[in-house]
Amino acid sequence: MRFFLDENFPFAAKNYLEKQGHEVLCALMRHPQGMIDSLLFEDAQNHRAIFVTTDKDFYHTIPFLYDKRTAAVVVIALKQPNRTKILARFNDLLSSIDLRSCQQSVFLVTDNKIYRRD
Repeated sequence: MRFFLDENFPFAAKNYLEKQGHEVLCALMRHPQGMIDSLLFEDAQNHRAIFVTTDKDFYHTIPFLYDKRTAAVVVIALKQPNRTKILARFNDLLSSIDLRSCQQSVFLVTDNKIYRRD
């Protein structure tokens, strides 16, 4: 699978995903810091990459702004986030859901639940 990490997502996820054989695009390696969210999302969609972020707004806006998506969106929104907790919950999602078959889905991963919007 191909992933696109938003600038707010822990960079450690890049190595983790690449070790599992995935391709990883990183916002900070492709765009200036502070790039408009919609442009980052469009770049990810143009590359058919699963967009991964900690920005909860994506869960609420993407299904309404982009009715046709080429890859899923994953939002990790924890009460007290840190790199370790974010990566652990991201791993929980990856081990429980095949994101390849969910290109129209937007996932919100919280401390205790995984929500899905299509």
